[in-house]
Amino acid sequence: MLKSQQIRVNEVTKEFDLDRVAEADLTPEQRQACDHVAEKQRRVADFARDLHERLNKER
Repeated sequence: MLKSQQIRVNEVTKEFDLDRVAEADLTPEQRQACDHVAEKQRRVADFARDLHERLNKER
């Protein structure tokens, strides 16, 4: 599950990068999309951290 979440975030990030014009300012819509992807990445990182902590407690 963690791997599939990270793969999805990576795919969205790649699509976003391909769609934008190099070195141009982000439009409000692009900024919102970027913020959305960043939030998804934060959730994936939080999930991974929580999983790691739980697994280490079991040892």
